[in-house]
Amino acid sequence: MPRRPKPAGARSARSDHESRELGKISCAGSVKPSSADLRPREPIRARERLIADGCVAVRARSFTAAVAFVLIAASGVLWASPAWAHAQLVTTDPSPGAQLADAPTAIRLTFSEPVQAPAGAIRVLDSQRREVKVSSIRSSDGVVTAILPTFGPGGYVVTWRVVSADSHPVGGAFTFGVGDGAVLPSASQFIADSGASRTVGVALGAARAVQFASLLVLVGAIVIARMRWRDGLVELPLRRVLFVAAALVVLSAIAGIGLQAANQRGGAIGDAIRPSAWREVIDTRFGQAWLVRGALVMVLVVLLAFARRAGPRYVTSPIVNGLAAAAVIGIGATVINSGHAATGRWRAVAAVADAVHLASAAVWVGGLVIIVIRARHERLRDEPARSFVKWFSQLALFSVALLALSGIVQGLRQSGTSVGDFVLSPYGRILLVKVAVVIAVVGVARQSRRMVRGAADANGGGLAHAVRYELAGIALVVAITAGLVDATPPRLSASSGPIETQETVVKYVVEIGVDPARVGATEMHLTLYEVGSFSTVQARVDEVRAELREPQKGVGPLAVNLLRAGPAHFISNGLIIPIQGKWDLTIFVRVGDFDEDRGTISLNIR
Repeated sequence: MPRRPKPAGARSARSDHESRELGKISCAGSVKPSSADLRPREPIRARERLIADGCVAVRARSFTAAVAFVLIAASGVLWASPAWAHAQLVTTDPSPGAQLADAPTAIRLTFSEPVQAPAGAIRVLDSQRREVKVSSIRSSDGVVTAILPTFGPGGYVVTWRVVSADSHPVGGAFTFGVGDGAVLPSASQFIADSGASRTVGVALGAARAVQFASLLVLVGAIVIARMRWRDGLVELPLRRVLFVAAALVVLSAIAGIGLQAANQRGGAIGDAIRPSAWREVIDTRFGQAWLVRGALVMVLVVLLAFARRAGPRYVTSPIVNGLAAAAVIGIGATVINSGHAATGRWRAVAAVADAVHLASAAVWVGGLVIIVIRARHERLRDEPARSFVKWFSQLALFSVALLALSGIVQGLRQSGTSVGDFVLSPYGRILLVKVAVVIAVVGVARQSRRMVRGAADANGGGLAHAVRYELAGIALVVAITAGLVDATPPRLSASSGPIETQETVVKYVVEIGVDPARVGATEMHLTLYEVGSFSTVQARVDEVRAELREPQKGVGPLAVNLLRAGPAHFISNGLIIPIQGKWDLTIFVRVGDFDEDRGTISLNIR
């Protein structure tokens, strides 16, 4: 009697049932499937089904990943230095606006944190822009000293530019005079000449963006493949992507170090190839972090190069996994400790939040990259690929939640101003754009999750397209993040913009300029005009005094030392404002022996 043919799909259904049962037994730890139980025609599929069912091996790998994640956070906490982003000038010697009988032998600048002083960190120029040659510059514990030769009387400007602990260059200028009757030049006209060109800043931001994106792809794809697609690490499609990402990391590191050299010198793009400038950068936290990062990426490249020839057993080797984990942890530590997380308040919290942010982003990006690769070389409707997609959709949801939480923590840490001031600051505006793009990307991810749950997208084509859109959105987020790294949080601005305002004080219109309007050394200009002839006739006054108070914090009054620069133009070059807040500037105007008027003006100092 002929054997009745089996209904279509019966064998596959039975195979699925057997594999699930085998997976349950194996995960329980009592019985392992024998070689006879796994059909020769489906060895990889059955193995991936066992993984999809949550076997002990997966739990072990998840535990390893969690340990690595904690180690990255711990390394960030241990390496972080006690600093505020960015460095702020606290005192100067000589003081701004000082009138000295003899020329000083040195210029000393004291900052709120240790700084690094590149060549040309301090320059001294006379009113004709002729430079006094500095003999030597040294920096120690936040004090930068420039040794000067002997020079003659006159008015001088000191311009300075140093690198703070978070790798950002900061600079400024102040004046002093030597000899009787020395006319002090305006410091503000010299500050604009001490910054780097816009081209350098844009190019450095682009190098950061390329490196961030490449690191997320490289580290994230390796971690995800190690957890759920080990065979991919020895196959060409994924390896090709990983090698390209590693090459971009190394190339962007080389470009970034050169561009940082030009940036911290305040020079042009040509300074990026000067060997002397490179040596200065390599001595900084930024240069050391980028060099170490490039070296650790090369370690991963070497490990990947042997994976193809050695086969799957190589991927599971404890030595190989240990080296790879150490490299990934080191890469994370260099990222955490070369930016805002290494400075400011709550440094331990910032390091952990940055570690969570980086790890979550890497997991999200790495999984999406693997989905795109598998979509090109497999059909996503096949069981192993669908199992991977379903597993990753849950992990991605968790990663996005951690991204949001860690971002909120960092935002709270870096904002010390009102919501309005934070939103109106360049940092706040960039952050809002980033949040908007992330919301859009999450919307696309939600659509992808619906496709995974449903059965309408049988071939996986729609899912693959949605994932590509996700990756494009994340690339935009990375580019915006590169801009955030270069921006200064509003509470920590080292050089807030100037205040320029006019107020009426009884019989006078007072034109006020404070530049920069920030904590530390600043310059104030007061010019008085007669009411009704503003900007035409300067008032005739005998004496002008001023004092500052911060009423909410009970600071003051602080006397403002005003020097007459014209009939009714007064300058305070030696003004140091100790804290941020809304300060009341009280102006006293005396005409004759007994006639004195006063008025109070509010100034917002950041």
